[in-house]
Amino acid sequence: MITELLNFTDAHKRCQDEGGILAEIPDMEAQRAINEKFPFYCNPDIWIGVNDIEEEKNFVNMLNEAVSYKNWYSGEPNNKDPKFIDDDGDCVRISSGVWRDASCSNTFPALCSQRQTIECKCPCSRMKNRVIIKNEEELLTKIDKMKKELAVKISLLSSSIRKKTCAVDPRPSASIVGGTISVVIIATVVGLIILSDLTRVINFCWKIILKRCNRKTRAAQKGMV
Repeated sequence: MITELLNFTDAHKRCQDEGGILAEIPDMEAQRAINEKFPFYCNPDIWIGVNDIEEEKNFVNMLNEAVSYKNWYSGEPNNKDPKFIDDDGDCVRISSGVWRDASCSNTFPALCSQRQTIECKCPCSRMKNRVIIKNEEELLTKIDKMKKELAVKISLLSSSIRKKTCAVDPRPSASIVGGTISVVIIATVVGLIILSDLTRVINFCWKIILKRCNRKTRAAQKGMV
């Protein structure tokens, strides 16, 4: 219980700081216990964790879950607050043991509760369009359907197509032709390499012979002189 007068937002933040949230009242038994513990003559108005801020008339708790139990005063909720005429009554307070809506800007004490699930609340649970499966058989059916929808045809995979286009030809003629062609290609390439090297060797030797001949010619000419 927070006795300080706070607006709705600040009251919820204070509850969070203390490890909880603004309290939701789950049933009449809890409502009676609260009324006995906090009599209206001591605390005429107390914030609780119920509001319709996101959607008018759709009251939810602080985890954005629909509220199952309600204890409205006659004529409530009326979406009005006499103290804040320009504001909508989007937040809920206990007043004299029953519920009344009020402007979230109003200031009251607040009722907090510990809620363990607040730390691990799945974001998807706050979605409006949820599919809840409670039956195991229904769940297995749903899983099988999803498997069929997500299944991939092996014949359409690129790896399967490559195997088909690059498959081994078992025919003897294919192996003979392929082996012969490969030998011819290898021999041709090796021969070209040898010929190119032989041409270089011949040119090199020819240059050496020409140099020697030139030297002898020059030497003979000097002897004659």
